[in-house]
Amino acid sequence: MYGLAQTSGPAVEPVTLAEQKTHMRVSHSSEDLYISALIKAAREWCEAATGRQLITATWKLTLPSFVYTRPDRPHILLPRPPLQSVSGVTYLDADGVRQTLSSSVYQAHIDTLPGYVRLKYNQSWPTIRPEEGCVEITYLAGYGAASASVPECARSAIMIVAAHLYEYREAVTFGQQAFPIPSHYKDLISTIAVSEAA
Repeated sequence: MYGLAQTSGPAVEPVTLAEQKTHMRVSHSSEDLYISALIKAAREWCEAATGRQLITATWKLTLPSFVYTRPDRPHILLPRPPLQSVSGVTYLDADGVRQTLSSSVYQAHIDTLPGYVRLKYNQSWPTIRPEEGCVEITYLAGYGAASASVPECARSAIMIVAAHLYEYREAVTFGQQAFPIPSHYKDLISTIAVSEAA
């Protein structure tokens, strides 16, 4: 089993408060905190739907060993692309002491989706103590640190979802009429969706 946790979240949202209010034609400021929360919820929804990280964040992948994700692909896939860089790889040695793996042993590939880590030529993984979480890979993922780095289709989807949540704050039905989230937001995010099947 593997574990995945975000250890440092994005510093900004892909959509600013001003952009969202313009999209919704809201001119007052009495609900700014509420609208900001909706932007965050919509961004998290978009990230979950696409499997990607939009704004730069730090992630930690934990593994029981230096396993390969697929036998025909001798590398370790790093979820939540796009991958920017690998900060470090650590492991428990045979004595149970956590060690840092030298970057001379492995290389990170950031030009694929998702990115991955693999051995460099003529290198081998160290001997480890095989137990849950013995290998930890820390890395940066996301399109960039600024909202302008995020694809416009994702930003538009976030604004649509946040506006819908603003308009319909309780149940999604009113009488006999249903108000689901507009389906065209799915068309927008489908253009950046990525399969991370192992």
